Amino acid sequence: YEYYLGRVSNPKIIVITRVRNESLIMKDFLEHVSVFCDAIIALDDCSTDNTYEILQQHPKVTSIIKNNRWDKNNRTGQETAHRKLLNDLTMKLFRPQWIIYMDADERLVGNIRTELDLLDYNKIDYIRVPLFDAYMTHDDALDIKEGEVLLNRRKYFGPERRDIIFIWSSLSGADFILDDAREPTISSKRYLTLF
Repeated sequence: YEYYLGRVSNPKIIVITRVRNESLIMKDFLEHVSVFCDAIIALDDCSTDNTYEILQQHPKVTSIIKNNRWDKNNRTGQETAHRKLLNDLTMKLFRPQWIIYMDADERLVGNIRTELDLLDYNKIDYIRVPLFDAYMTHDDALDIKEGEVLLNRRKYFGPERRDIIFIWSSLSGADFILDDAREPTISSKRYLTLF
């Protein structure tokens, strides 16, 4: 890994993300999360497009970890290890009140910053966010173009919903330990479902 570590004073909310070849939606993602976070820490997983350069140019991207070795035989293990690395680095360098993990194709809806400012991170360990999948259909199947906004781009969303831990307090003891862990392991049951 190559590390490019920056600084930000007293961040309250940090978004962490693991990305690979997301140049078509990277600017939109960064602008989306910039509205509610103080800093962004990214892990670029061997992108072959200009994702890394887009990350470097954004003012809220404080730190970047660049993975230079693609391990196609252990993708799920690598994804968990990358999320753990991002979480551990964020805690070690910044210790924000809230950490938010998002993939580049995910969008949160709600007054994220306002709601988090109102919550006592000493009393709430994590927040589950309902995750709905958007569907491509015959009438809605065009691929996204660079510069397009992803939020509400699709017309159809599935009825299924997964409540995923997207946000956790720095005091929660959150850790990525399970293989293919999309969300951290947190022993506490003090949580809310929001956004």
